[in-house]
Amino acid sequence: MKLCAYLGALILVGACSDSSPAEPSQPEDLGLQEDVEVAVTPSVHNTLSCVVEWRTDEPAVSWVEVARVEGGPIEFTLATSKSPNKAASHRVIVAGLWTGDFQLRPAWTMDGQTVTRGPAQPFTAAPPPSHITPAEVITLDPSTASETWVLTQGGGAEPWVPGPTTAVILDREGRVRWYAEHPTGPGSLATLINGGSAVLLAAGSVVKELDFAGETLWTSPAEPPGEYTWWAARDGSWHHDFRKLANGNYSVLRVEGGDGPARDILVEMNPDGERVWEYDTAAISEAVGTTCFGSAGMLDPDWGKAWYASRNAGIVAQVDMATKGIDWILGAKGTLAHGEGDWAWFTDPHAPVMLAKDRILLVDSSTADIGRTRVVEYVIANGVATQVWEFPPASNTADAWYTPGGGNAERLANGNTAFSGIEAGANGGLDYSGARFMEVTPEGDVVAFTRVSGSRLFYRAQRIPPLLTPIEE
Repeated sequence: MKLCAYLGALILVGACSDSSPAEPSQPEDLGLQEDVEVAVTPSVHNTLSCVVEWRTDEPAVSWVEVARVEGGPIEFTLATSKSPNKAASHRVIVAGLWTGDFQLRPAWTMDGQTVTRGPAQPFTAAPPPSHITPAEVITLDPSTASETWVLTQGGGAEPWVPGPTTAVILDREGRVRWYAEHPTGPGSLATLINGGSAVLLAAGSVVKELDFAGETLWTSPAEPPGEYTWWAARDGSWHHDFRKLANGNYSVLRVEGGDGPARDILVEMNPDGERVWEYDTAAISEAVGTTCFGSAGMLDPDWGKAWYASRNAGIVAQVDMATKGIDWILGAKGTLAHGEGDWAWFTDPHAPVMLAKDRILLVDSSTADIGRTRVVEYVIANGVATQVWEFPPASNTADAWYTPGGGNAERLANGNTAFSGIEAGANGGLDYSGARFMEVTPEGDVVAFTRVSGSRLFYRAQRIPPLLTPIEE
């Protein structure tokens, strides 16, 4: 889903750009309405976004068209998505620009057929702060790779050093198209929410929902999440996973214990911080004979299932939310039998995702038996788990790589698999050298590969639709 342009009561503070690099060409057949007053307000939170506001005589669906100004003829080739509802007061967030000069033109329709446009306005997108760097494009096959962009986050000047955390959106060419800074860290997660109109940014003790102008839509209550932690340093802390659910609640992985042994708790929390459902993973630890520390936890209330991954135990478990019974445990210590084929169990699972009720995809950091990081897919049926796909296979030494932690994978609409991961530094450990974002075909061909250099901690990435899309002829 694309970025929603919507109405709201928030008014951003800032000065409109008073420079006009070029006068846009506006043919008479565009239905131009010259007398419309248009205000362009730069975001006070990032240099690449702004808000365009205007009024119409009657309620209409609205959007903004975008032209890049580079010295030649002005052509409006990109646009925001259309507002979901009709209104007479229009407020459209324009995000997805990149450094440079633009012309922004409001557009609207009252009947869904006839389009009216207002006068174009200039806007200059200034460069992001110096620590927000573009990605290096290693490989890109435009004919085979998806059109998706990358939403990711980097935290701390050094791994595990608190903030600031920065959420970043990169396009296929590696350009920075949006960013938002968070004052605390580490433990950063950034995910697209609310139908593509906002970002959930979790770091340190604060979790926020932000619109693409950078304005805060929601802030987590004090409990949970509490301070981010790796284990029992602070009772009640969240770690590794904080997600927004389709029902408007939140899935949180917490560590608790009080004066007793620390253990992970999976929680469904409403926006007011009240627990709607919770599950103590001590039962999973007992089943596998190891005190588990989670690397992922997620819920699907509509399906009625929850999943918990433990890196130190090398397992992924599925739990029934109604009975709180364990459906199955995947891994060498699990309850599922090893299916046919010459393949090895994963050892360090991260960010499992259910592709279907009988199919799971995950990233295996593989610090032990396998010796390489890989993306693995399993089919689960009749108490048996069978590996059906991996990348890279052992025979593919050219694309072999290793991450000391983190990473995630997702199956894209075009059938390709996208994944991300931290790249190990010279010592092969926590001195990270950067992050990689890759897309591969089912046959294992790399069709997109970008890399961000530096020691900032990148944990996961999400593929999202472009914030600006080509204007249809």
